[in-house]
Amino acid sequence: MIRRAYPEEITEDSPSVFPSNCGLNGYPAPTELFKRQRNLYGLSVRPTSQILEEWINKCLQGSRKHQRLLFETFYSDGMNIASRYSRNEEEAKEILSNAFIRVFKKLVSFNTSLPFMPWFKTIIIHCSSDYYRYDHHIIKDEIGNSGIDVPEISGVVDQLQYEDILQLVQQLPDIQRAVFNLHEIEGYKHGEIADLLGIMEGTSKSCLSRAKATLRQLIEQLYE
Repeated sequence: MIRRAYPEEITEDSPSVFPSNCGLNGYPAPTELFKRQRNLYGLSVRPTSQILEEWINKCLQGSRKHQRLLFETFYSDGMNIASRYSRNEEEAKEILSNAFIRVFKKLVSFNTSLPFMPWFKTIIIHCSSDYYRYDHHIIKDEIGNSGIDVPEISGVVDQLQYEDILQLVQQLPDIQRAVFNLHEIEGYKHGEIADLLGIMEGTSKSCLSRAKATLRQLIEQLYE
């Protein structure tokens, strides 16, 4: 018989948010128990800023229960972001695992008067960059190609489902995928992307052009 779990049953003695084997195996997906836990707290969508601040303070005090609540709450959003910067689901999980570890290490520096998601997103982006360790010898091949004439792809992309677009983006080379996401989805400028990824601004521009050209070819293959 499955016994209903109430909030008070998840105590400070509950398993840590960091399982002993988390490492490259990544975190487990959010459990039904903790989904019910959040619902019983009245948190069907997202915690208020006051509740989130309370969770963060509890995390800083070493509360494993609140570490898991934070992890469970932002897992789906984190996976959506990590998936765009990864080649496949497994690598996205590894990137997200690394990101959550970094979140809890850097939580003391987080300004609770600011939104959590932009800070979390930046950490995921940094973790994806560290994960793929962009090869600067390969990146040099991108320089000088920023003038590629790329047909507009937005109209065709609008006709595709999100899952289709994600699969296409995941097929891009690592550096092109990162630049495409940062510029086209996150809205970063090329100078900001260069600083974030440790590349030249011209390289960022050429990577974006090549990414668009590659996506155009992949989209055309879908309709052949």
